[in-house]
Amino acid sequence: MLSKRTNILFEDSQWEQLVSHAKKEQISVGSLIRKAVFTVYFKGENDVLKERREAIDRIRKIRKQIKKPVTTKEIIELINYGRKF
Repeated sequence: MLSKRTNILFEDSQWEQLVSHAKKEQISVGSLIRKAVFTVYFKGENDVLKERREAIDRIRKIRKQIKKPVTTKEIIELINYGRKF
């Protein structure tokens, strides 16, 4: 159930476009705006999380292919070696 309210001011041309889009989708302008807010601000977060999960899966897959894992000590040595230049 909807419980919060806001007022948004639009220019006449913007409002007419919103009304036109809402009529095409057979929904109210309010529903159209809520749908747009969800798509931009909430659905996008899920996409980011999905991309992160996929990246982690790719990293895990690559790690399995490495025959000899790199130790923390070796990583630190490589970092320090790179700092010398």
